[in-house]
Amino acid sequence: MILPCDCCEGPAILTPLATANRPGLSQLRYRVGTHATFFETMQARLSGVAFPELAALKTREKSDPSIALLDAWATVGDVLTFYQERIANEGYLRTATERRSVLELARLIGYALRPGVSASVYLAYSIEKDSDPVEIPKGARSNSIPGPGEQMQAFETAEPLMARYEWNELKPRLTQPQTVESIAKNGLYLKGTATKLKANDPLLLDVGLGSGPVFVRVAKVELDSDNDRTHVLLRRLNALGKAVDGVKAVLAQYRAVERFDVSADAAMTKRVMAALTETEALAERDPQALAEHIRATTLPRLERELQTAREGRFTKLEPWVEALHGELQTAVKRLEAAERTAEPMAAIAIGTAKDEVRILGGVAKALSIAPSVPPPSAKQLTRNVELAFATKADTVPRLLAVLQPPLQKVFYTAWKNLPPPLTSQITVHALRVSAAPFGHNAPLRQTGLINNRPVFEEWHIEDPWNQPRKGTEPVILSVPAPGGPVGAAAPAPTPDFHKPEELYLDNDYDMAPDSMLVIEKRDGSTLIVNKADGMVHQSLAAYGMSGKTVQVNLPASGKWIAGAPDEPFATVRTTRIYAGSEKLELAEEPMTDDVAADKIELGDLYEDLEPGRWAIVSGERTDVPDAAGEPVAGVNAAELAMLAAAEQKLRTDANDVPLAGDKIHTFVTLAKPLAYKYKRATVKIYGNVVKATNGETRQETMGSGDAAKALQEFTLKQPPLTYVSAPTVSGVEGTLEVRVNDVKWHEADSLVTLAPNDTKFITRTNDDAKTTIVFGNGEQGARLPTGQENVKATYRNGIGKPGNVKAGQITLLNTRPLGAKEITNPIRASGGADKETRDQARNNAPLAVMALDRLVSTQDYADFARTFGGVGKAAAARLTDGRRHLVCVTIAGADDIPVETTSDLYRNLYATLRRFGDPYLPIQLQVRERLALVVSANVRIHPDYLWDAVESKIRTAMLDVFGFEKLELGDDLLLSNAIKVIQGVIGVTYVDVDVFDTISEAELLKGFDAPSAANLELNDRILIEPARVVFESLPGSPRKVAAAQLAYLAPEVPDTLILQELKP
Repeated sequence: MILPCDCCEGPAILTPLATANRPGLSQLRYRVGTHATFFETMQARLSGVAFPELAALKTREKSDPSIALLDAWATVGDVLTFYQERIANEGYLRTATERRSVLELARLIGYALRPGVSASVYLAYSIEKDSDPVEIPKGARSNSIPGPGEQMQAFETAEPLMARYEWNELKPRLTQPQTVESIAKNGLYLKGTATKLKANDPLLLDVGLGSGPVFVRVAKVELDSDNDRTHVLLRRLNALGKAVDGVKAVLAQYRAVERFDVSADAAMTKRVMAALTETEALAERDPQALAEHIRATTLPRLERELQTAREGRFTKLEPWVEALHGELQTAVKRLEAAERTAEPMAAIAIGTAKDEVRILGGVAKALSIAPSVPPPSAKQLTRNVELAFATKADTVPRLLAVLQPPLQKVFYTAWKNLPPPLTSQITVHALRVSAAPFGHNAPLRQTGLINNRPVFEEWHIEDPWNQPRKGTEPVILSVPAPGGPVGAAAPAPTPDFHKPEELYLDNDYDMAPDSMLVIEKRDGSTLIVNKADGMVHQSLAAYGMSGKTVQVNLPASGKWIAGAPDEPFATVRTTRIYAGSEKLELAEEPMTDDVAADKIELGDLYEDLEPGRWAIVSGERTDVPDAAGEPVAGVNAAELAMLAAAEQKLRTDANDVPLAGDKIHTFVTLAKPLAYKYKRATVKIYGNVVKATNGETRQETMGSGDAAKALQEFTLKQPPLTYVSAPTVSGVEGTLEVRVNDVKWHEADSLVTLAPNDTKFITRTNDDAKTTIVFGNGEQGARLPTGQENVKATYRNGIGKPGNVKAGQITLLNTRPLGAKEITNPIRASGGADKETRDQARNNAPLAVMALDRLVSTQDYADFARTFGGVGKAAAARLTDGRRHLVCVTIAGADDIPVETTSDLYRNLYATLRRFGDPYLPIQLQVRERLALVVSANVRIHPDYLWDAVESKIRTAMLDVFGFEKLELGDDLLLSNAIKVIQGVIGVTYVDVDVFDTISEAELLKGFDAPSAANLELNDRILIEPARVVFESLPGSPRKVAAAQLAYLAPEVPDTLILQELKP
């Protein structure tokens, strides 16, 4: 029996428990006791000598109030120690279990948990037709259409975009002028679908090489209604014969059995030889049926014999029959190809079965190829003078349009509408009339009787029975007959017929006198008559028959018969005449090559395609092969690309000769080659592309500032705050902008380093993604000034993986500038990431610590003109043109606006100068001669600086120092000054200038080949001429006073200032 007392065994003192922990533990032991140990320890001390007052308390029953009180305190101790241990664990990075604990601990070392990152995407805008160029502002919003279980996501453009209707789709070129080579290979393409051509129709094809037209026949006609053209496959007249000869050669080769060491007496040999004899006979008798016979009869017989040879193990017969079967099979394929089309004969690949896994492996390998990666931004695009100022580069016409403002709106339109510089000489005529010589169907001539039976003979072309007699009266043409001569009256005189230079057709055909003719003989030879000497429509009686005919007088070189007395009448019976020529208009042929690599020819002339512009190329891939090596259909892809250059030129052939009939097209060069190959007909190139990021702009009035409060706080009402990807230490950049009394305050990392008057703030984001703005206390950072609702914030909210929407999902335009029609994302959004998790932060936080009115003098003229409204710069010079002294005043408009000699500005200034100047001193008022400064420099920056930021500063400094406002008329340009400007930008280590030169407006007006990269040099000093006298090259020519020059960088053409980063 166990009694409720401690008579036999007293309770042990168990608390405080040990709290020592070894290193590396994921959880700390920090409790000094639990309910059980506390309760037992307190019971033990009831009997201890340290508490004699409790000695009389002998019971240990839990129902006793004293013991119950101990139990309650044990519970209190248990709770306290539990939370103490939890607090201890949350105080260490390794052992913290709450994300907030990790967040607060990380702040101690200056590490902020990554709040997530906004997804980025490239959007393609579509502009209304006939709309002016539309500027899409930065921050233009669009939304996605959510899928099942998704929420609508907002996206805003990260930069402004100038969009045009023409750039909705920069279509690749789909057709090109036909050439001799392409016609020989692919056939003819004719305009329209009502050519009325059919198989075997005759055509005359002249390729314009001086050899005259060629007679060909139609093999096949394919109508293309979508493109309003007809594809005509041609059959070369000797193609079938060559194919038949090929079959004959195979048969003859394998008839020589001795070459194969095969016995001619073997039964199988005799059966095979019989099949070959039968095939040879058909080849001579009916070549058109040869292919079908071989397929249906010869090859099956050979297959049976081959099977027998294999089963009987006939070691000599088997290879002979097998080789014959293979050769004959290849020959019949060529024969069938010759019958079908005029395409070059080619071996047809026979597909073989492959292992499915290997097939899929090949497809997967092609599909796994990553898209091309263009430069991160236009500022990081590699540029050079050679490419920017190439002979046919678009920089040159764009610069000309800038230097000559009247050309801006009409230049490209006029250029686009210029006729082709070379005209195609290829012509095609359809021969609509098919005829025969008169008498081709004449019955045989009866020459007498033998045994009372008539005797018939063939006619002769020049037969005495057949020739008309000379005279003015009608003559009787008679022929012998069994009952006596039979004759018929004919008009007199009757012309001679069927002479070498005369041809009578078998009917009266409606033909134009200038019709081309083709006379085809039985042997396949042809006589092509480009134009007959004349045509007479009349009646004719000859060869025992009469009828209407057309007498065709052939040129002296066009003899259709030899004219020999013994020439057989078979010539008349077997000759065919094709006439009634009708010219058919050629269409451009489709281009079938893939769109690939870094150069794309566009289907039109596009203007102002600047380097650094984004584009998206999409279409059906052709580089994913199946088992037979053919492209797998339906594999679509899209790639982001950046334009590196644009050229306006003609398409050339393999010898770099422009194609006849071609017009100017735009050729674009991409910064990086495309990773995939695309089927040309499916390619779309989106040209109005801009980068956007996930998030929606919000504007809030946060509250009122109170100068009496230190560390005043405000919390954003619509979390989470959007952070976008940026080249910063943290990899993200916030979108928060705070203004107090409409003055912008800036965000700081910490208040500790701030001075009392620093108008800055810090932000804190809690574990619920709510962002709080904290202002200074007057010592570390300025306090907020007292005001009513004077604290305002502009920010974006939306972040994380939900922004990674699929391609084509962003289609809702929220910000709709005038002219904008549609929007889409051809490429899916990516890069959206959720906030950093507890465990990620636990691992990442430690890494943060590792790491005036009278004009007297010459100068008065310049000063007066300079103060004239609308004039930006002026210079004056006293000169002589050889006949008189004069003052040449050169002006430039304010901001270099165009000043026309017909403008009010020009006229009023000239009148004023004459009014207030010397009335006896001639004045010549001229507008400045503009020179375009071209600079190319390689810059090395300090590793702590970002190229994008430094490049912008360099460009700004150069455009400032070498801009219109800072330079005067006739000021020379110094290379040392350019180096000083670039070197003076913070972050630049050193600079190496490659090109420092100018291009004059006059050079541009001479032609596009004048300003080439080879002519641009590095000059220590560029002499800019003031007003001066120019002597003409011709002796005795009058001298000309030229205006002063002004040279400065053209901000409208960024490639006049090329900045390239030098990397370590």
